[in-house]
Amino acid sequence: MMIDTGANASIMSRQVAQQLGIMGTLDRSYAGTCGGIGSAQMLGRVSGLGVTLGELTVEMDFMVLDATQMPSKGLILLGLD
Repeated sequence: MMIDTGANASIMSRQVAQQLGIMGTLDRSYAGTCGGIGSAQMLGRVSGLGVTLGELTVEMDFMVLDATQMPSKGLILLGLD
């Protein structure tokens, strides 16, 4: 997991979403191309996912990316959203 204070959105790879069993909750109306440093295919968004950091649990939204071209297939990035 990475925290990127310059990222506008929190993202995770398709592989992580599949491991978590949340692909069925994917809102595909958010599908498209995600750009920044390079680009990736955005498969959609998962909303209200409970994330626990230490003793704090917060609900977060994640954009799910097809990370087949990325060096790390197990990507989770926490952004400013």
